[in-house]
Amino acid sequence: MTARQRIITPVGRTAWCHVLNPRESLGGKMVWDVALEIDEQYIKQYSAIARELIETARSGDPNFPRADNGFTYPWMESRGPKDEAGNLGDIIPGKWLIKAKRNAVRTRGGTQERNTAPILQDGLGQPIKPGTLESIPPSTEARLMLDLFAYHQGVNAGVSAGLVGMQIKKLGATDTFDPLEGFDAVENGDNDDHGGF
Repeated sequence: MTARQRIITPVGRTAWCHVLNPRESLGGKMVWDVALEIDEQYIKQYSAIARELIETARSGDPNFPRADNGFTYPWMESRGPKDEAGNLGDIIPGKWLIKAKRNAVRTRGGTQERNTAPILQDGLGQPIKPGTLESIPPSTEARLMLDLFAYHQGVNAGVSAGLVGMQIKKLGATDTFDPLEGFDAVENGDNDDHGGF
């Protein structure tokens, strides 16, 4: 069994969010996914956790890569909106995107079945009933519950973030946040006293 470390991010703003309904990923799988923009200081904490997960994976799997070259991680520097020609915007100092996903279909005992949807809560930690929201727009203030884990699949290795749940603090007003369009990673933050994660 793969070692996992559960984290709860601080409140950030969503770059994109497909937590209500799964979508087709670049790899052709149906996934729920979200990217959240947070401060760099948290990424430094998560990088330390990632290092421990990788070392644990190496100690338990003689085939796990010994060099870190080419590893993927579920975070990257955040950028401003693309220009009219589609060129990437400037890096936003001190801001990073952390991306998480959850497969909509899982294999159990050789049989494929629908996976349970991510937990979705309001700002007070109460469940959001299905059908209550039509969409979750970019710039929504939220925090995520994630499982970080090391993986090794063929030539791909690194750390990924499994989406466990999302707590919405404040819905974004419009689709004004223009993030990078889906960076695809191959496969303990702030916790206030207002309930929820």
